[in-house]
Amino acid sequence: MSQPFEEPRILLFHQEAAALPAAPGIGAVASPLAFLHLAGETPWQEFVVSFFGLAPCRRPEVLELCTCLRRGSRTRAIPLTVLMPQRHRGLLSELAAAGVERVDYLPPEALAAHAPEPGPLLLHAPLIADELASICPQVHYDYLDSGQELVCCAARGNTLILGGRRLEGTCFSPDFRRCESYLRPRAAAGGEGRRS
Repeated sequence: MSQPFEEPRILLFHQEAAALPAAPGIGAVASPLAFLHLAGETPWQEFVVSFFGLAPCRRPEVLELCTCLRRGSRTRAIPLTVLMPQRHRGLLSELAAAGVERVDYLPPEALAAHAPEPGPLLLHAPLIADELASICPQVHYDYLDSGQELVCCAARGNTLILGGRRLEGTCFSPDFRRCESYLRPRAAAGGEGRRS
């Protein structure tokens, strides 16, 4: 997807915007600054910011884009949805603090299939507050020098690495309230369990 934008409705930020399929009514840009520039000049119906393929080191600049969109006098009333490849408690918390209300796990390439539909596409995306309520507050992320993230359990002093069925079936579901680690957090060597 690239300019020119015909019948603009949706402005999409995606770091690989040029690789997206063209879709009528969707303007895609790869730069947060270009996004802000266009956001204030055209009467968009919806903003979509994609975190797909975005390295953790680039998150702060895209979070700042979201903050600017929610604070800007010309952009704050326009619906904003963030696309993420998977649930990430830390990023969801930062997005909520930036004023973002909705998140979806739809890949940006899929927006083209919905583009002919009238009105904003993602107004029925899940609320970030609901997503956060269904994720255990003990989920913690440790960042490695390689840029990878480890998902750990803070209730176990970050010594328990989470993944697979436990992460999806317990930590990322309302069932976390029955988890032994959540109910009885304990400190481990070098760490401190806590319950929020």
